[in-house]
Amino acid sequence: MNKPRIFVSHSWKYDDYGNIVRLLGGRKYFDFQESSVPSTNPLSGTNEAIWDAIENKIRWCQVLILTVGVHASYSGSIRREVEFADSLGKPIIAVVPFGAERTSSLKGYATEIVSWRADSIVDAIRRQYK
Repeated sequence: MNKPRIFVSHSWKYDDYGNIVRLLGGRKYFDFQESSVPSTNPLSGTNEAIWDAIENKIRWCQVLILTVGVHASYSGSIRREVEFADSLGKPIIAVVPFGAERTSSLKGYATEIVSWRADSIVDAIRRQYK
């Protein structure tokens, strides 16, 4: 079976990206390829060149993972990534943080909404993976 290609939409200000990747990476039965932009490997160039590179990463992915903590609503870059993925018809899995009483309105773009549990996220990726 091919490895699903995922893009984790995130803001460097919050470590949702690292937490999601560590959570998925800790599952020995689940192997994936990931194309996000971690702060340890930032893109460089003009704003336009950076967005072109991000859009290419989203085109390459098969599933976009979005953590829907309230902060996601206030990030223009997360919104742009999600709207772009949506325009391409990419499945979007919204992950609700533990104990979140309020969540981002971006979850309205989600193909599927799951809890912050590795098994829930992996199962959703498998359902949405094409």
